[in-house]
Amino acid sequence: MQAFVRNAPAGAQVQADILDAAGQVIGTASAAVNPKDTVVTLRTSVSKPRLWTSETPNLYRVRTSLRQGATTLYQTTDKFGFRTIEVRRGQGIYVNGTQVKMKGINRHSWWPETGRTLNDSIQLADVRLLKEMNMNAVRMSHYPPDGKFLDLCDSLGLYVLDELAGWQKAYSTKAGEKLVKEMVIRDANHPSIIFWSNGNEGGTNKELDDDYGKFDFSRRPVIHAHHRPGNQHSGIDCNHYENYYSTQKLLSDSLIYMPTEFLHCQDDGGGPWASTTSGSCTGSPSARAAASSGPSWTKASCAPTSAISST
Repeated sequence: MQAFVRNAPAGAQVQADILDAAGQVIGTASAAVNPKDTVVTLRTSVSKPRLWTSETPNLYRVRTSLRQGATTLYQTTDKFGFRTIEVRRGQGIYVNGTQVKMKGINRHSWWPETGRTLNDSIQLADVRLLKEMNMNAVRMSHYPPDGKFLDLCDSLGLYVLDELAGWQKAYSTKAGEKLVKEMVIRDANHPSIIFWSNGNEGGTNKELDDDYGKFDFSRRPVIHAHHRPGNQHSGIDCNHYENYYSTQKLLSDSLIYMPTEFLHCQDDGGGPWASTTSGSCTGSPSARAAASSGPSWTKASCAPTSAISST
């Protein structure tokens, strides 16, 4: 794991304890830290951890401490989970080695009575609504959500596509580098996040693709949500708003076809079709299109990342 430090005194040490659901310490790692250090790498192993999926959202805690001798100067706790993600070209998405069909929807951080102002009860209501509709995935369109929403996806079990996208234009490299770093460091511990989405229909700045992995030890795949042909990435094509015939053409390739948008339901858009249709968004040469208004998805292994500073 990585621990981000600031203003550490001379002779300090960072210690990380991994705790299970019963509060028992099952792994410990520590490393010395110098005053000029900004990040420290710690390593340990856990035997036979309980794995995280949307159906079995098993969580652990990592308690990270900045210590000087016997004195604890600062301490923080984060939740995380163990799981792997893999895209097998021509086959589909695998979580912990098991193929998963993902049924999901795009979600704006919005509520009719409160607009952009969401409280914890509204965040919970949205997650419950998705689960009640038998969905297991959600795309953060088109910006990272409040951390509380991700906490709920972790604990109740939803696969998340965490997105950073300009509205009708991709972020510049100068602005995007800072935003990617901030988003990934903040969100990397959430096991529910299985993809980073770089861009949207307004475009993708491909110079930012490798920035995600700089701050994400689990190396989640980066995808390009878009509606322009030729933008596939990480073995996944996310083309939006295809018809039956163009979908058949896309499925003739061995890429995973995951339309991150399929049906726009603003006002009465979609009508009864939207309320009765669901399905996965994966494709292969032998597959046929079953589409919903949101995701289906790829590869990563979990490793906790903790932010820590001394005061």
